[in-house]
Amino acid sequence: MRWKPHVRFGERPGETGREQPRHRAPGRLDRLTRSAARMHANQLDPMVEDLQALPPKVGIPILAAWNCKEDLMDLLALTHTNPDRATIAERLFRFYAACADSGLKEMDRLATTIQTWWPQIEAAIRTGVNNAGSEGTNRVIKTDARAAFGYRSWPTCWTMHTGS
Repeated sequence: MRWKPHVRFGERPGETGREQPRHRAPGRLDRLTRSAARMHANQLDPMVEDLQALPPKVGIPILAAWNCKEDLMDLLALTHTNPDRATIAERLFRFYAACADSGLKEMDRLATTIQTWWPQIEAAIRTGVNNAGSEGTNRVIKTDARAAFGYRSWPTCWTMHTGS
């Protein structure tokens, strides 16, 4: 039997007792994870209309958070462009204004985090230097350490692998 991604291990199609769609069609709200800069207007406009058509307690906060995210991405997109201070300040102010206007406590917390880390963020925007290489190396080291936990001696390692 060929493995099918919509079937759990050990089951044949139809044995689960529940209907599972094979492929989920991308909806307009799935576009929330994408950047507006990478979307065509015929994709962006229906998404905004769908959010505005939702109940106000649901759609408006989601749209406000998405706009804050877009303003932050516009600010961070200045990296490697050698921007002047006025451009950085204008985009930072636009981000802070969007967070304040949203009225969401999550956006206030995001703005506070950006404010706390602003000297480092500004240095990254102005110089283009970051610590991605060292962070990647640390991730690999921690992953290996988690995998090797408990393998302090050869007998322990042998017992773990053979079960005897």
